Amino acid sequence: MVNNKTKKKLKKMKQMNHQTYPYPFPPPLENKPKCLIIIGEYSESNEVLSAITLFSVLGCELKVISPDYKQNDKVILSSHYYSDFNLAKQSLRASHIYTSIDSKLCGITHDFDNCNYKECDILFLPGGKAPHYLQNDKRVLNIISNFIERENTFIVANCNGVKLLLGLLKNR
Repeated sequence: MVNNKTKKKLKKMKQMNHQTYPYPFPPPLENKPKCLIIIGEYSESNEVLSAITLFSVLGCELKVISPDYKQNDKVILSSHYYSDFNLAKQSLRASHIYTSIDSKLCGITHDFDNCNYKECDILFLPGGKAPHYLQNDKRVLNIISNFIERENTFIVANCNGVKLLLGLLKNR
């Protein structure tokens, strides 16, 4: 569910005419793999956008979904970076200066509840802050479990996206 703070940021970003991803894709070729990308608010923008680009170039049909979002909605992404800081002069570790900023909007291509994820061959789970709350969403965990149980599917998790797999792979 979108909170008021996020709604304000989305409105501001739309007014600033931020580029929205994914770009319009060419129609997928026959017999090409289908890729499901599960994102959430504040997923890492570089990971999401790089995956969209890569899977598109490979000719995959993309399904970008997010819990509680519908087709054509926009999800805010964030960029993480280390702020300028001279570690030699301070006693703080690098982890204390890790910062995130709002960066891009990502378009949702399918309704979360109506997406036929069972026809997808690839599941991509990007990192960022989203996996912290997506790991508590039973609907997301059910989709991931389905991919784990099926044969001939690939699961790609980047950075913090691995967190979504931890509890589901205990006996594997």
